Amino acid sequence: MQACETRLQDGSTPLYHACLLGHVDIVHHLVRAGANVRAPTLGLSRPLLIAAANGHVPCVHAMLKAGAPVDDEDKYGACALLAAAAHGQHGVVKDLLEANADPQMRDKEGRSALCLAAKAALKQAISLRSAQAGSAAHFRCVVVVVFITCTKDDVFGRHLGIPRFRI
Repeated sequence: MQACETRLQDGSTPLYHACLLGHVDIVHHLVRAGANVRAPTLGLSRPLLIAAANGHVPCVHAMLKAGAPVDDEDKYGACALLAAAAHGQHGVVKDLLEANADPQMRDKEGRSALCLAAKAALKQAISLRSAQAGSAAHFRCVVVVVFITCTKDDVFGRHLGIPRFRI
């Protein structure tokens, strides 16, 4: 086994940790040394997914350039796009979509990237509202968007005049 494929007790590899921590130079070095860009941890997470969830754009780009499949799923049905959306990593979401990530993907609970992004926005709005006196209208708007995007049918969206779309 090459040193770049050595695993820790949790099954993670050096490439996984480099992506987790955003060390793009180490990612490049490990890829050149032959690291497996799809190597899962014991929990079956993948390096691209963890880079995306943490907003490490250069690592995401490096992994995609090295051949990491953009829609590679973990055991929960999550992929880099869903992980980035769930963690509010808007720049990464944009880059993954430009790299042809499938916007229709859903996790095993049926949640889309749009639903996860809306939920992340709600969490951010709640924390901002708690930290300072924010706009109550903006807060209500975020709650309505989360409700609309996370419902299985879009009757409420049509009723409010919101264009129909699915992600």
